[in-house]
Amino acid sequence: MEENIADRQIIIRSRVVGKQHFSDYDITSVRHILIDWFPRAIYADLTNDLVRVDVNVRKDYAGAKKEFEASFIRGDGSEVAKKSYLEEKLQGYVCYHYDSKKSRYPGVEGEFDCREVSYVDSLMNTIPMHRP
Repeated sequence: MEENIADRQIIIRSRVVGKQHFSDYDITSVRHILIDWFPRAIYADLTNDLVRVDVNVRKDYAGAKKEFEASFIRGDGSEVAKKSYLEEKLQGYVCYHYDSKKSRYPGVEGEFDCREVSYVDSLMNTIPMHRP
């Protein structure tokens, strides 16, 4: 599913769902994951017509780990795909196209925390994404 998607921005909208309590530490952890790990992990799942990823964050049944359920959305609002990512599986992805310095935080939109994520073409684009 690797397509030419460099030099573009997508919006990642996230919200905490479920009945389990999220502590301040949990919220800080979720923000870190959505800024550093999540954009790298989803790169291989992006398509050319994708403009937004809506993420529902919840704790697993035991309340120990977080799950990130992502809906990949086209410009017309239709869903491309849906995929779940577990917290421990998000760690360690390398993506040379993700540029956290060009990404920005425009703020809250309704019940969603929004983030503009940038993927750029680079000299390293011949190195494949991989897990260590």
